Amino acid sequence: MSLAAAFFPLAFFQNIGMPELIIILIVALLIFGSRLPDVARKVGKGLSEFKRGVQEASDEVKREIDREPAAPPASDAASGAPKEAASKEAAAVKPEPPPLPPQSPPPPAGDANLN
Repeated sequence: MSLAAAFFPLAFFQNIGMPELIIILIVALLIFGSRLPDVARKVGKGLSEFKRGVQEASDEVKREIDREPAAPPASDAASGAPKEAASKEAAAVKPEPPPLPPQSPPPPAGDANLN
């Protein structure tokens, strides 16, 4: 067995002509017999379901793309700013902690009170 045959075991299928296809169909008809129309019907239904699902998904994506953006939020009458933005700004501003009282400087290292 050659190296090419080991890597391409189904390489003989590349040159299938009309006579070979007819022989394959006759063999399939003999093997499956009366079940062949049912199998073909089920394959056809499966393909149509698949196409319908793909079409529905495509339509849904197109609807989402074409949908208009949501209306802008209502503004606060006093400031003219949107209510949501004002509340977010208020939540974002954090109060600063009160300043620490002034501390006296530490005593020099050489002076020691030994009273």
